[in-house]
Amino acid sequence: MNIQDLRVGITLYDSVRDKNIKIEPKHFKELFIAEKKFFDRYKPVELTEDLLLRLGFQKTYGYRYKDLKLLGRWIVYKSFVGDEIISKPFLRFDGIADIYDLHSLQNFIYVLTNTELILNSQ
Repeated sequence: MNIQDLRVGITLYDSVRDKNIKIEPKHFKELFIAEKKFFDRYKPVELTEDLLLRLGFQKTYGYRYKDLKLLGRWIVYKSFVGDEIISKPFLRFDGIADIYDLHSLQNFIYVLTNTELILNSQ
């Protein structure tokens, strides 16, 4: 995660409170006072298929968000590190973007639609 990925309204994981939080203007004060501490505390939320459904995506042959003409394909990238298999799921919008984290998806949809992705509790 980079500083340019941050904006009010995105969701990050707060490792101190052990829960996802929505970034508010007050969090930027914390960022500017101690950038390293901010990035040690707040982490990206990894995408899951359940999360996509809670965000309002419909599953067809891929994942579609509302009336967007883009279709995202769910991919689980697997690589080997020694004897260990590392899986990294992501949403691929062919020719446009590979999205691994919730805040990146929120930024992507915001740029395209000028609306926020709302995470439903169910």
